[in-house]
Amino acid sequence: MSLKNITFVAALATTYGCASSSYTTQPLSIPMSSVDKVCVVDNPSLPDEVQGLVNRTVNQKNRVTAYPISSPSVANEIGCQIYMTYGGATTTDIVLFISAFNVAIYETSSHSRVASASGKVPNNLRLDKWGASEALIVEMVASVMAN
Repeated sequence: MSLKNITFVAALATTYGCASSSYTTQPLSIPMSSVDKVCVVDNPSLPDEVQGLVNRTVNQKNRVTAYPISSPSVANEIGCQIYMTYGGATTTDIVLFISAFNVAIYETSSHSRVASASGKVPNNLRLDKWGASEALIVEMVASVMAN
């Protein structure tokens, strides 16, 4: 491999290796001060760690209690004013990581969406993709509940 090729590969790796996660958000449109419980609908298609991470973020960042539930219909029975759903896509690159993530919050009584966010982690040359995925999830859940 020539020096010219090595320089090009190094520049390409630096460019793509430094691309960061990104997301868009529509913050909560109801006052968070009126919420004391948030039901979080489990998504079994994603790794178990994601459910725990979402619940911990809701509890720590928003000072409310997160209740893991199996479906939105349970939210009313528990007495949650709002419920959260999340989804995403996983990609394998040496390790499994969340390459795309979305979260939505609904008002339990009307099932109308009151907040949402979606984001992605680029599949680049960085080796800390799982860490970037975790950081994206925490940031998105915290921002979608901010108001």
